[in-house]
Amino acid sequence: MLDMINSKYFRKQNTYSLIICVTVIIALCLIFGAGCSIGTDDEDIEVSDLEADDQVGIMEYSGDKEGEYVTPEFNDSAFNDEKADDYGQVRLDISSVNLGYFGIEVSSDNSLKLQVIKGDDTYTYDINSEMNPEIIPLNMGNGKYEIKVMEAIGEQKYAKLWSDTINVELDTKYSAFLRPSKMVNYNQDSQCVKLGQEIANASDSDLELVSNAYEYLCEAISYDNNKAASVTSGYIPDPDATLEERKGICFDYAALSAAIFRSQGIPCQLITGYVTSENVYHAWNKVYIKSEGWVTVEISADANDWQRIDITFAASGIDEELGEDNEYTQLYVY
Repeated sequence: MLDMINSKYFRKQNTYSLIICVTVIIALCLIFGAGCSIGTDDEDIEVSDLEADDQVGIMEYSGDKEGEYVTPEFNDSAFNDEKADDYGQVRLDISSVNLGYFGIEVSSDNSLKLQVIKGDDTYTYDINSEMNPEIIPLNMGNGKYEIKVMEAIGEQKYAKLWSDTINVELDTKYSAFLRPSKMVNYNQDSQCVKLGQEIANASDSDLELVSNAYEYLCEAISYDNNKAASVTSGYIPDPDATLEERKGICFDYAALSAAIFRSQGIPCQLITGYVTSENVYHAWNKVYIKSEGWVTVEISADANDWQRIDITFAASGIDEELGEDNEYTQLYVY
C-alpha cells in the first residue's frame, strides 16, 4: 500500500452508535439535495461545494484488538476457457451460473452492448470487443435469462449480433452478491481485499465488521466533486483506485464497499437509483447481516435481513438521519 498514514479507527464503544447514522446504510452520494453522478445520461447532475481531499495513498486500518470474526474462503469468479461454448464471434461460459455469474467474450470491429433480460427487467452493459472475458452477475434470482449481444450499426443505433437463453438455479439467493463481477471488480490480491481482511481481523462479527468499515471509509475517502462534474456514461469504478486516490463519487464508494464486504463473506448489493424528493441519481449498498440482531439508540436491525447503508452522505459530513426507505428508489441491483 502506498503512502500509508497510521490512524486509530477502531473505537468499540462508539462503533455501534456511529454505524450508520442512517440505518445500517452504506451507500453513496452527496448531501442536502446535492447530486451524485454515476455516469448516467438520465439527467443533469448537481454538484455540491465540498472540496475533495487532495491527499492520496491508502490509509492504514489500525484496530486495537484482535477480533473473532472468521473470514470464509474467498469467493472468486473467472471465465472458464475450457468449458466455454464457441459461437464464432461470441464465446459463452455458463459453467458457474449456480454461483451467480456467467462469462462472455465477444469479437467485433464495432462497439458492443450486452443485455441481460429476465421477465420485465433488462440490464444493459458496455462490453469490450476484443475477446477479453467479461464477468456478468446473474442478479435477478432463479429462472430463465436471455443474453443478447448488440453491435453498433450507427450513432446510438445497435442491432442484435447474437442471443441465447439460459436457465439459472442459484446455490443461494445471495450467490451473485458474494463475488466479483463487472460492476464490483476485484480479486484476491486487490488492496481493497487486504483492507477488508485487516478490518475483519479487528472485528468480532459481521455486524461489527460492517460498522468498522463504515467508520473507516467515512474517515478515509472524500467526495470528488470534479469527478462528479466530468464523469461520463458507462463509467465503471475501480475499488483499488478509489482507495489509493482517497476520493471518489457515489458509484466509487458503493463499489469499494461492496468489494470489501463481499471479499469477507458478507453479501452486499450495489444499487443505483434515486434519492430524496429532488430525484438525485445515486448509488448505495445493502448488506446482509446474519448475526443474531442488535439494537442501539440510532437503529434497530433485525437478524437475517438486508440493511441499507449509505456512506457517501456520512463521508460528506452529514450525520443526520437521511429518512425512511421510501426516499430511496432503487432501479438496478448489481
